[in-house]
Amino acid sequence: MTTNPLTDGAFNRTLRLADGRIVSYADVGAQDGMPVLLFLGMHGHRHATVLVEAVARQRGLRLLCIDRPGYGLSSPLPYDAATPEPIAFTDIVQALVDALDIARFGVMGQSAGALYAMAVASQSHLAPRIVAPLVLISPWVRLTNSRTSRVLYAASYAPRSVLAAAVKVMDISMEWGAVWSASDEMALLGTNMSIPFGELRARVATEAHNAYGDILLCLEKDPRGVGYDVLTDLRVPLHVVHGATDGMVPVDAAVSFVASIQGATITIVPETPHRFIDFYKTGIELAFDAFAPSTTSV
Repeated sequence: MTTNPLTDGAFNRTLRLADGRIVSYADVGAQDGMPVLLFLGMHGHRHATVLVEAVARQRGLRLLCIDRPGYGLSSPLPYDAATPEPIAFTDIVQALVDALDIARFGVMGQSAGALYAMAVASQSHLAPRIVAPLVLISPWVRLTNSRTSRVLYAASYAPRSVLAAAVKVMDISMEWGAVWSASDEMALLGTNMSIPFGELRARVATEAHNAYGDILLCLEKDPRGVGYDVLTDLRVPLHVVHGATDGMVPVDAAVSFVASIQGATITIVPETPHRFIDFYKTGIELAFDAFAPSTTSV
């Protein structure tokens, strides 16, 4: 396409919090539809919503993709040794939905972003505002899951001084340029248009990312912890959409995770890998459809 949609203001919203920090987000899809908050995983960025904006709009969903702390234009969280970052992040979520006058909303999280989505759904003051179900896409699972990748489990024992090995393992699967070339066209689902991968990558590269922080969190090396005891105390029914060919979080690990949450359900998508820029082509519509019964009532 000749016009870059990523320059549109809808993909570049910001909110200044009371303490002066910034939160960046995309606000796309059906503006009069049901709001759905989306938290992407490692290397995730709000601009990725350009790939799925049309199908969200067609389903009556207003998609708000919030850059997690240290990503995009979002400020890092101040360090609080007593509070894991996903839990501290819930204050930002509350500030954003209150500022936008959003009373009720759906929540989606992908990969490491699933930890942040679970944190929101575990908070007693936010859970009543969430439209069920909580939808997790290719969610990260704790390393004690017996089906998790043994390579990642071993990497978790590496001291920080040698975490470059863990960075390499995770980046091979998740970094923006690992497989796609700059000239590859990425389909904008629900349209007959596409955007060059290089154009999307170049826009994302102009802003910050917090991949190292995500690695510490996912490998359970963050001194603040992850907060799994809180995160798994969900106050909203859970539905997981997971790719059958996920090489980062094996499908058996996802099934085991779902079995550990009372009443949780899972949809397994054939021939679908982990990274959002691959997953979206076959899996995102199934994830959006989880909200279908709610879109007419919110």
